[in-house]
Amino acid sequence: MPSGYYSSWEYPTPVSGSSSSLPAGSFYYSSGSSTLYVRLADGSSPNNHRMEVSLRHRLMYLRKPYIVLDGLKFRHSSASSASQQGAAVELASYDTMQNCDVQFVDFAGVSMGYQQTGSKLLNSNLSNNGALGVTAPATYKFLVSGNKMLSNNYRKFNMLWHAGGFKSATDSDGIVENNLVAYNYGSGIWFDYSNS
Repeated sequence: MPSGYYSSWEYPTPVSGSSSSLPAGSFYYSSGSSTLYVRLADGSSPNNHRMEVSLRHRLMYLRKPYIVLDGLKFRHSSASSASQQGAAVELASYDTMQNCDVQFVDFAGVSMGYQQTGSKLLNSNLSNNGALGVTAPATYKFLVSGNKMLSNNYRKFNMLWHAGGFKSATDSDGIVENNLVAYNYGSGIWFDYSNS
């Protein structure tokens, strides 16, 4: 299991829990010996590659309103180890993220901000992420427009839980328009327990 937050219902296809039976493209960390075991997808030796380990729970956590992120690229976060529905980038009220690229993170690419208002996500690429491209948990009056949300949920989280291109839940409300949403392992756009 990647985190104590998940059971086999949320994450039905966990990777091996030991160093002796790693599937291709996986890793195992032994806290007892402080050793990281890696089996690359192509079977090559990890000693011939540069290896990076993500330790931060988010790549960017905006805690102040009216911040604009423009033209940034984000990769590889451990957001799912921090919370059950974490994201690599989390916006605050009235923040704008535009022309950005968030890919290959372990859970969601962008959160519109838990209990935040008026955040905007524009003309960005939120693809190839572990569970979701974008999540809007209890977010109010958000705008998600002109984005690409492709091939998310490569980690195969339960499609009936929190997976796909975009998911809005917990009494959130906002606008989702003019996005390209395709090839996700889960719902493309999902409003669940939302106001409108």
